[in-house]
Amino acid sequence: MNVPAVIAAAGLGLSARARAADITAMLRELAGRSGVVTFDAVATLDQRLHLHALSQGVQSFGLTAVQGFSAAELDDIALPGGSERIASLVGTASVAEAAAVLAALRCAETVAHTPFVLGAECQRERCWDSPWAHAGQRTTSGSETAVRTSERTGARAAAHFCVHVRVPKIIGNLVTGAVAVATWRADGPG
Repeated sequence: MNVPAVIAAAGLGLSARARAADITAMLRELAGRSGVVTFDAVATLDQRLHLHALSQGVQSFGLTAVQGFSAAELDDIALPGGSERIASLVGTASVAEAAAVLAALRCAETVAHTPFVLGAECQRERCWDSPWAHAGQRTTSGSETAVRTSERTGARAAAHFCVHVRVPKIIGNLVTGAVAVATWRADGPG
């Protein structure tokens, strides 16, 4: 039997001047737009982890931890529409979307006990991600969704893994946010 699994992760880009209320408001907005109650992971640029407002805002939303990724790690995620201004300030052109993708990926790897690898594109006919269907299609902003895929072949059946940007970057008060969703099917009993 193939068991579907889903991980939802929020990525945040924030100014050092952001308040806890700004961060909580962004997380609520992202949850509402993505149709989830909470997130399996929240991530941002590691340079922002020390901000008291970040930990307070995340806790006010009901979560306890935030993952931090280096600018180099975030910059490795190929996403359209990054900002040259942000790149000159923090070392990567995309923080919110890239952090969401990496957080979803890392959380999925932990849950599945399997390392997933970067792939070229999601094959729509193989992707079971129907609630967030059509990986690789254009979003309303006109940018391509970020997708990571892995095909694992085993004795029983191949597993398919994707990470989709579910909610492209939205801009709030001193905070940007995005949501990525990791989906896969894993062999289960049966």
